Amino acid sequence: MRLGIISDIHGNRRALDNVLAYLKNQSTDEIIFLGDAVGYLPFGIDVLTRLKNERIRCIIGNHEAMLLGRLPIKPENKDVYKLDSVKAELSPELLNFILSWEPAIEIAIDKKLYYFVHGSPNDLLTGYVYPDSDLSPYHDSKWDVMENCLLTRVL
Repeated sequence: MRLGIISDIHGNRRALDNVLAYLKNQSTDEIIFLGDAVGYLPFGIDVLTRLKNERIRCIIGNHEAMLLGRLPIKPENKDVYKLDSVKAELSPELLNFILSWEPAIEIAIDKKLYYFVHGSPNDLLTGYVYPDSDLSPYHDSKWDVMENCLLTRVL
C-alpha cells in the first residue's frame, strides 16, 4: 500500500494542489492529512473544500481546534492566524466536515500498526516531537510506526 501524508497546509491552496498532483502521480492508494488546513494564508476555505472533495481522511490540528473554539487563540496571534475570515466564510457543510475529523488515526498496513497525530502521542494537538526528543516511553507501545507533522521515526 502506498500512503501519502500531508500536513500544515495553512491555507496554501497552491501547495495543496501541487502535493496532491505529485501523490496521484505516485499511484498513492490513500492520503492522510495531519491537520492545520487553515490559518496564516487566505485560501483556507479552498483547502478545506479540496480536502473534502478529494475524500481525504483528516486529523484535526491545533488551527482547526482554535477555529472551533476548542483551543484559545492568543490575542497577539489573532490577526496572524486569520481564522476569523475562515470562520466568516465557513459553510455548514465544511463545518460538519471539520467536525468529523479524528484526533488520531491508527491504520494496519502489512502487519504493522501505524499511528498518526498532528502533535505528539501524549499531546495530540499542541505537542512537539523533535529529532532529539526522548521517544523511549513509546518503545513498548502497540504501534510499530508513529507519524506526526514534524517527525517520522520507526520504533
